[in-house]
Order: sequence, then structure tokens, then C-alpha cells
Amino acid sequence: MKRLCFGSYAKIFALRKSAAGKSQKNISSSIALSIAPDYFIGDEDRTTSDWVICKKNLPDEVITGAKTILENDECKKFRDAFSKSVLPLINENKYSDIVLALKDIIANDSEIQPTAVVDKVSNTTKADLMKMDTFDIADFLAGVILYAVTVVNNADGKLAIKEIDDDYMSQFANRESEVHFVDKIDSTAQSTTEDGEQFSSGVEGEVVDGVRIENDFQPNLQQNIYNQTIDVKGNNNTVSGFVFNSNNRG
Repeated sequence: MKRLCFGSYAKIFALRKSAAGKSQKNISSSIALSIAPDYFIGDEDRTTSDWVICKKNLPDEVITGAKTILENDECKKFRDAFSKSVLPLINENKYSDIVLALKDIIANDSEIQPTAVVDKVSNTTKADLMKMDTFDIADFLAGVILYAVTVVNNADGKLAIKEIDDDYMSQFANRESEVHFVDKIDSTAQSTTEDGEQFSSGVEGEVVDGVRIENDFQPNLQQNIYNQTIDVKGNNNTVSGFVFNSNNRG
């Protein structure tokens, strides 16, 4: 049986630590302090080891810190702090291993219902997560740890944590093609042009500098790009762009 908790989460991170090499202690304490910056860990080696092997529950200060983030709607702020303090500790070439492992643990955690929101940053349910293959890595990892800390008693993972080891993680290696990463996921975001017209910038197309480009767009003209730009000035605006040869070749 798999169990999503702080210990299983931190151990996955430790098994896929950065090439620079960060200990399990560093990773566990960094995760906890990203949630509760003012918490004093004390005997770091013993304390964080007890968390990772699920011998002890997390301290009230960390749990309260996570709940406060949710109550004050500070998930995006936490996500940014997490991205700066915790993500650098992980080998970025192993992001897919971590995502696939967390998906597997969540899928096999019988205590998590399909409707449970397991990613508190992106508000993703367990059922929706099982269908996903595209992730903002910072959103996802920050969101899952907020769930693990606020919903799960860490000590409940004491038996399951033994299953998280190098052999377990090896099954997720060389499966990068199954996971795609983006800088930001926002399928409902609305953008506004200078004319006041609104349009969606979701997965069906891309908005670049106010211009919507459909994914299936195919230019009818042969366009040769030269290493030259032009500036068109007027009405206090400057427009820069490439010079194209737009002769119809076809």
C-alpha cells in the first residue's frame, strides 16, 4: 500500500536530489522551512530523519503554517518561495521521475478519494491528476506538499515508507516522454488586446505579444527571416519586427 505523506514526498526528493548533492536532511528541512520560515528545527539530523521515516508527525508549527497559507489564499506566494528554496535541491533532469512517482503513490493511496484536491495550488483532484501529462513543476510540487501536510498524519505512512527506495524509483527512469513541463498552466486565463477585445490563451493556441497563434496555423507564404529589424514609429508607439520576403512561392 502506498501512502502520500511528508515522509514519502521528501524521500522521493532525496532519491532524486540535485547533481550538486543535497542530503535528505537538507531537503526535508528546506521543505518544512518553505512552509514555516520561522520554525526552529533544532537537532536537524534526528528531527528530519524521524519525519522522513514517518516515525513522528510534523510539528504543529509546520502544519499550522500550511493551513495558514491555504486560509489566506497565499498558495501562489508559497509556490514562488518553494520554487526558489526547494526546487534547486532537485536534479531537474529527474523532474519526470518525481512527478510519475507522486502520481503512482496518489493513485495507489486508498485513503485519497477521487474527488480529493491533491494539488492545493492548481486545485487538481486525484481523478483529474490521473489524466494529466502536462505540469507546471513548481505549482504541482508546492500544491501536493500542502495537501500532504494539512490532510495526512505523517506517522500514518510508517509502513508504506519502506516501499520508497531506489528500486521503486527505478521504474520511473527513462520515461520522460510521458510528462511534459510548461512554465505556467492557465487554461481559463483571459487576455485583453489594446482595443479591449478579450480572448482566451488556453491550450488550443498561444498568445504572443497580444497576437493569438493557433496551434494548427500554417503560413501560406514562404517567409525568409533575415538578421535585420525595422522600427515603425508613430503615435508615440514603436513596433519592432523582422524583415520578411513575403513573395508567394506556391
